[in-house]
Amino acid sequence: MATIRAVFALPFIAVLPLWGAALSAGMPLTGIYAGVVAAGLLQLAWVWRRWPRDDEAPWQEVKSGLPFTAALSEILAPSVLLRVLLVGAINSGAAVSGAVLGLILTQAGRPDADLGLFFGGSVGLEVVVMMSVGAFTPYLRRLHLVGIGALFYAAYLALLPLAAPSAWLWALVPLQAIGGGLIFALSIAYLQDLLALRAGAGAALLSVERAGAEGMAAGLFGLGTAMAGYGLVAALGAALVVTGMGWLLGLDRRRDKRQSKNPGPA
Repeated sequence: MATIRAVFALPFIAVLPLWGAALSAGMPLTGIYAGVVAAGLLQLAWVWRRWPRDDEAPWQEVKSGLPFTAALSEILAPSVLLRVLLVGAINSGAAVSGAVLGLILTQAGRPDADLGLFFGGSVGLEVVVMMSVGAFTPYLRRLHLVGIGALFYAAYLALLPLAAPSAWLWALVPLQAIGGGLIFALSIAYLQDLLALRAGAGAALLSVERAGAEGMAAGLFGLGTAMAGYGLVAALGAALVVTGMGWLLGLDRRRDKRQSKNPGPA
């Protein structure tokens, strides 16, 4: 799973320098929208022509056999939904970063090129972290690795407003990369494990998690900008990441204690 997530990040490494070169050559910023639309249409055409039919697919689809209401009730079970929203709180840090990184750097007087270098460098290091996660899983639990990533990402968000005007900004690249790499590579697998025996449930949980993460980030952005500014948004994002991670660790610790006192069939 970590390797697949790393492959998803690879296009950022190639695309960002290309956009940077195009913008430096004089392309208007709105040209990005036309490029994205063209790329989306090409992808749609490729999927339309090359995606295998159901009876020709190289994989086997295993249906759960549950009616819609029963499947929905599994996803909306309080113990599952709470964990999904807490993972969303952890991942909301990335949404907060995406909203305020450029604004904070611009406010600090940084040129547009610095934003591209920062983001491209962090994504490149994220890929390295994701590909290396497997070396640590025999020694640390997956959720504990996510916790380490949450601490790194929260530190990056909290320090971003302070470091933006100075050369210390570049010291935040590894903080963001390590935090993001651990969170993005492992939190998806955690969600899938919540309903591991239900076909397609992982994708449904991921959609709920993404909606929760984006919604929480939007709320923090509105609150932070109304009270002080972009720096407060970043600080609130850091606090939410740490709070969500701490709550999730507490829930799983209590569950582990209950299971150790009442062992039974999985």
